[in-house]
Amino acid sequence: MAEKITINDLLRFRFPGNLQYNPEGSVLAFQVKRSDEKKNTYRNDVWIAEGEEVRQLTSSMDATVVTWLDNEQLLINRSTEDAQPGMTELFVINIHGGEAKPFAKLPLMLGALKEIGDG
Repeated sequence: MAEKITINDLLRFRFPGNLQYNPEGSVLAFQVKRSDEKKNTYRNDVWIAEGEEVRQLTSSMDATVVTWLDNEQLLINRSTEDAQPGMTELFVINIHGGEAKPFAKLPLMLGALKEIGDG
């Protein structure tokens, strides 16, 4: 007889998404969505896959990958509970360590960001 799936089983699921390679194609950044049962929502953390190594880059930031700035720096969107509605807070984070540094606050909800060319 098959075991029943419980709500706790579903709460442990993780959902990867938004996969983006750095410009030289050697590092993959992606986000992993997980449930936050206490707040009845989902949270994202950014992960990195480089060669055989896969590691978590952010923790408890509710961060999503926006784009690569170069081969070692990611632009991420960070959501916080004290964030102003209708604002987007962007941060730069180096994939080799260190804190995420503020990059820009935009008075809009950012859906995507794409480079359109030089200048």
